Amino acid sequence: MAEPTVETLTTGPAATALIGASATPGYRAVEIRLVATEAGVPCNFWLGLAKRGNESPARLMDYKEIGVLLTEAATTGVNEQGPLILSDTSAQPSRFVFLMPVPDKDPANRRKWVDEVMTTLVSWSPAAAGIYIAPELLNGVAAEDLMRDVLRRLVAGGKTDEIFLLVGAHGQNALLNVALSLKADLDGDDVKLFVFH
Repeated sequence: MAEPTVETLTTGPAATALIGASATPGYRAVEIRLVATEAGVPCNFWLGLAKRGNESPARLMDYKEIGVLLTEAATTGVNEQGPLILSDTSAQPSRFVFLMPVPDKDPANRRKWVDEVMTTLVSWSPAAAGIYIAPELLNGVAAEDLMRDVLRRLVAGGKTDEIFLLVGAHGQNALLNVALSLKADLDGDDVKLFVFH
């Protein structure tokens, strides 16, 4: 009986899936996954927007569904000035929610906002990060542009290799377009971007 060969599995996406990205020489594999809910998603670190409002951070963390939590932060608002990192260490695994205030429209301030997001994400270095840039706070195009900016920086300069985009009020097609345009821009010798929906 002939021995099976594994030579064809030493590079490319199949090798990444079977033997891990660290065994694939020459590039960093990053996955973007569009998800309708966080149920079954191996992610305990989520980024979202929050406006000033009436909800306490502790009350927000009472919401078990991350989609509801992030929508409430965006629509009802939080009674503390952001940015905020909320944590629930009683959950298994612990969960963390990073809430940023809505960036203003000035391009220089928006760059600073993205820099702050990146500084936090790099310092926490979650293996997986979930993102919901609420279109309830920014019109659809502005929310998608901001998400594209955050994703571009996270893929290019972060350590997070698995990113979950919560579909929410965006709609599947809008987020898929964002992810695929980013793939077209960033796929290269250093980074291979895989989009799953």
